[in-house]
Amino acid sequence: MGKWPMVRIGDVCEFIRNGASIKQDNSKKGFPITRIETISNGVFDRSKMGYAGIYDLGKYEDYVLKTGDILMSHINSISHLGKTAYYENINNETIIHGMNLLCLRLKKEQVNYRYTFYYLNSPFFKRQIPRITKKSVNQASFTVTALKELQFIFPPLNIQKYIADTLDKTQEIIDGYKKQLAELDNLIKAVFYEMFGDIRLNKKKWARTKIGEVCHDNIKKLSGNEKIEISYVDISAISNTEKEIISVKNINSKDAPSRAKQILELNDILVSTVRPNLNAVAINNINTGKKVIGSTGFCVLRCKSTINYRYLFEIVKSDYFIDKLVSLARGASYPAVTDYDVKNIDIPIPPLDLQNKFAEIVAKIEEQKALVKQAITESEHLFKSLMSEYFD
Repeated sequence: MGKWPMVRIGDVCEFIRNGASIKQDNSKKGFPITRIETISNGVFDRSKMGYAGIYDLGKYEDYVLKTGDILMSHINSISHLGKTAYYENINNETIIHGMNLLCLRLKKEQVNYRYTFYYLNSPFFKRQIPRITKKSVNQASFTVTALKELQFIFPPLNIQKYIADTLDKTQEIIDGYKKQLAELDNLIKAVFYEMFGDIRLNKKKWARTKIGEVCHDNIKKLSGNEKIEISYVDISAISNTEKEIISVKNINSKDAPSRAKQILELNDILVSTVRPNLNAVAINNINTGKKVIGSTGFCVLRCKSTINYRYLFEIVKSDYFIDKLVSLARGASYPAVTDYDVKNIDIPIPPLDLQNKFAEIVAKIEEQKALVKQAITESEHLFKSLMSEYFD
């Protein structure tokens, strides 16, 4: 980093400004208008736009986005402050830059917009944001004036393009692996449907029973007198997109929160009873040599010998299961269900040998998924190393 000069961000921009103040709706009439959600995932998402029935640009003509514009969140929760995405025009479209996102229009003869996007996502830049952040009760923000003063690493344009191309290619590799992972997940769903059909309709006419009938009730609890090292799984430890445990806390039970009570076993199915629409579910595969303890916020499903846990897990990931729980949820701001609600859902029970056959297929697919996940981990490590090399 030291070999390249530093300039102010304001020095490499034609302008940095907020968007047009337009009262938006969801009518999908007229020209689309950006909103905070448009870049919520770090990419420019055309499905997350506002509208206001504008067909004649008039005074908004100066706010039409151009290829290479970078949008940045400058008023948001702390974790989303400084989030960016770049815009590239498709099919000569017209999109209006709306309020609550900054537009950084770069001096194209000096700066590559893809390089700038990566720089603005680098740890070096992110570390500068707290210095200009002003916090209020529900959100944080920074001003355009303050942003302009932050440092920008300014290599020659050809070097910028090289860096952007290298990071683009690395990201494409990561995205390719993630696509493979999604395809393997879809394969599991397809195999399930082929073998068992739609569980709502149950056209194969299998007997139905409540989940509680095929799961054990005797989930032991951690004694308050025990002072042992544990691996604690909280609801936040589950990825509701990957449907797996992504982190555990290795702590002494005396330091554990009061909700750390349920003693888990391998292959227990964990179902979060809060915000059931998010479907935070996972199979417990944690084997640290310590007692694995789950939050009381989970309904723990421990399968009896009459049902295969992989079959049941596919059901708890299904729209059928989610819809059932959402319809039973109580509480507007913190919707939740009970263990009884979960265990009272009725499901079809196919022959056990068919369930086991499905589980064998899933196990083989999971082996492939593990290889792809390892490739993703290695590629993401390479990406982070490159970001550090270029920007730290």
